Amino acid sequence: MKRLLLACVILGSGLADANPETDPKSGPVEQKVIKWVASPDRNLLLTFVPDEENSYAKAFTIEDQTGKILLSSRDVPSFRDHAIFQTGYVVWSLDSHSIALVEGGSHFYLTHVFTRSTEGFVEVVIPPLTGMEDNPGVVPIKWLDNSKLTLEISGPHAGKFHGFWYEGMATVRITANPPKCKVLSNKISSHNDAREEDEPKSAKKASHPDGK
Repeated sequence: MKRLLLACVILGSGLADANPETDPKSGPVEQKVIKWVASPDRNLLLTFVPDEENSYAKAFTIEDQTGKILLSSRDVPSFRDHAIFQTGYVVWSLDSHSIALVEGGSHFYLTHVFTRSTEGFVEVVIPPLTGMEDNPGVVPIKWLDNSKLTLEISGPHAGKFHGFWYEGMATVRITANPPKCKVLSNKISSHNDAREEDEPKSAKKASHPDGK
């Protein structure tokens, strides 16, 4: 009952974020909620749940206004054993039917999309967007409409070679029935600051026959 009342208050007030040091505890095992994110229509509530030391979010649920859990990350096979969710990256679609969030730690982090189908919330897998580039960071920026999602790409986030990095943007289209992701655009640029700095001026000039 306490959980239901808390959810209704948050949905009614439109509160999106929570302070982990001051928010009330909730749930039968008295887990402290570290962040709430309500859907645009205020009918759904995403709740992150921290680990035992409250150092990171290890799980999440999506509930309706009655407190019924429509999706739990613990029921998603890829999240069952271990997961770290980045609570700063959560984007609901404009119609509140889809949500994009980020899972991953220091080496990489990837966007996961869940959309509401005739069978409830299902995951729509985003295909790899970085090609041969490793240790990527792929985060959601915003929904352009109810099905098109813009993503920001960066890396590498581990095993970094001095001066090398890459960045890019991608747009994907999400459909629910059947669950499918289509890449509409994807552009990545690679940079090597160290190579550009170390390259002799004569070599740079020789690479341009026109002398520019």
